[in-house]
Amino acid sequence: MLPMSGRNLISGPPGTGKSVIAIHRAAAMAKKGKLPTILMFNKLLQLWTAKALEEAGRMAALNKSAVEKLQSKTSEAWFKQWFLETFGLTAPTVDVVINPSVKMPTKYPGKCEVCHQATRQGIDLAVRYGSGGWLTVHEACLQKLNEKKSESAYKPIDYQGCVRIAEPKMESALEKAAGIHMLIDEGQDLPNSAYVLLSEFCESLTVYLDSAQTITEHKSTEEEIIGILGIEEDRRQILKKNYRNGKEVHQLAEKFRPGHMVVGESPKRKCSDKPKLIGFSSRYEESAWIATLARNYSNLSLGVFVRTKKRRDAIEKALSDEEITFQIYNPDTRGQSFDPCKKGITLATQNNAKGLEFDIVVVAGMDEWPSEIPDWLYGQFYVLITRSRDRLFLSYVGKSKEDLPRMMTSDRFKPLISGNLIGNEFQQ
Repeated sequence: MLPMSGRNLISGPPGTGKSVIAIHRAAAMAKKGKLPTILMFNKLLQLWTAKALEEAGRMAALNKSAVEKLQSKTSEAWFKQWFLETFGLTAPTVDVVINPSVKMPTKYPGKCEVCHQATRQGIDLAVRYGSGGWLTVHEACLQKLNEKKSESAYKPIDYQGCVRIAEPKMESALEKAAGIHMLIDEGQDLPNSAYVLLSEFCESLTVYLDSAQTITEHKSTEEEIIGILGIEEDRRQILKKNYRNGKEVHQLAEKFRPGHMVVGESPKRKCSDKPKLIGFSSRYEESAWIATLARNYSNLSLGVFVRTKKRRDAIEKALSDEEITFQIYNPDTRGQSFDPCKKGITLATQNNAKGLEFDIVVVAGMDEWPSEIPDWLYGQFYVLITRSRDRLFLSYVGKSKEDLPRMMTSDRFKPLISGNLIGNEFQQ
């Protein structure tokens, strides 16, 4: 086991227990009188971590007061508060200039997001803004859409700007700052500049990461983190045993693992069935099938992930119409009641899948994925399919079995269908 003090790094593929180890490490540190905080990128993982910390605290025989002091925070929420308290200034943010990252002809006619007039099949554009999903837009309306989105765009922390602000105040800040005990889960999603600041203030800092599981375009590599924090070789640990996925899901995931990262051990446990690609003639049929799946497996946990809020809303309506109990995670809704450990169906957009696991996973709306995507977006797909403990379904809307989504016709994906690694069927 790595020491509780100093700088440490634990890496490994999905399902190797990085988050679980971080949680039990936090409880062990609290038992020794330290007050650790666990940071992670997304809110849904933070909710799961908060509940798991309570259980870990009880297992470690911590008293109620100590359990309540165990903290899990999203990295941005924690950093904004800490920067204000430490340097007396609000953390600067990045002014986002939004431009379409992908443009492609629409597959189906619809209404333009800007002028609300009809679009034309195969002529007008479907545009993806960052990780915000697909929008149907007339090409002539793109500029107006940019202006509209810029006004309400999420503005991330400018970590480089924070470093520039902090440098002249560093000496006085360090004199009054108490040592921080920090554990960072999904550490690859925290930018380098954040590590530069944390390295100055953390009494102990352990990073858990898998460079293949990034959901952002801006990330830190394992080598960069090691260099910034000065982590010695004897303070690094690699996890390889996969405790989550069945064999068939693991084999599929390996085909999409970005780069040449650490390969996990292939699980011996087989899935109840191999992964399936299922097509539907309409979004209504796709949503109705998900409702049936939820009814048939109501005693299991079922995660349904989509690329866009529109697809999420369509599935939400179908589940409501079928009177099926489900949870929907909406990061824009404050104060929502959400239990990430609950059995039954959980519906969320794909950016919120990190660190979670379910008996069954459905990646719905595969027709909304483009054929040409960057490696980091393949990383998102890799994250999604590795959430499954047993069954995995990829669903899409098309006119026939031959009308595969664009992503399925790519050089990377098509051999998996013809090679029978993925079952392929179409629901009329």
